[in-house]
Amino acid sequence: LHDRKSPQTVAHFLKHVDAGQYDGTIFHRVAAGYIAQAGGFNVDLTPRTTEPTLKSEASNGLSNARGTVAMALREPNAPDSAKTQFFINLGDNLSFDHSADGDHPLGYYCVFGKVVSGMDVVDQIADLETTDTGRKGLDLVPEPKVVIHSVRRIR
Repeated sequence: LHDRKSPQTVAHFLKHVDAGQYDGTIFHRVAAGYIAQAGGFNVDLTPRTTEPTLKSEASNGLSNARGTVAMALREPNAPDSAKTQFFINLGDNLSFDHSADGDHPLGYYCVFGKVVSGMDVVDQIADLETTDTGRKGLDLVPEPKVVIHSVRRIR
């Protein structure tokens, strides 16, 4: 986790880790070569209760390169709308990066971490078939569902 470049985002994420917010959630939006998103839905596809939104730290200089972890936005083009959902970049999604010119058709996505081990597992998740549930944000749900059983700090 990049706590020096994204201190508020990392603190926000760890607060949810410590509270067990991610336990029992699924990867609910997965597109090979693009992203694997999680942190917002239970196995039965009910949404998790979340806290207020987080102010974006997307101008931290970190890029949405393959293997980085970033906060998902609740609303496109609303950089301060992140809550608990995060995604792992499966490719170099440089169009997600903050830029000084303000040209952000997809919004600002704050990178706050990087996968340091297990990217092969993330790629296996990305290779699964997906289904469209007909609900907003649940159009690329892997089958079988990929469950995050628990998330804990390594100290």
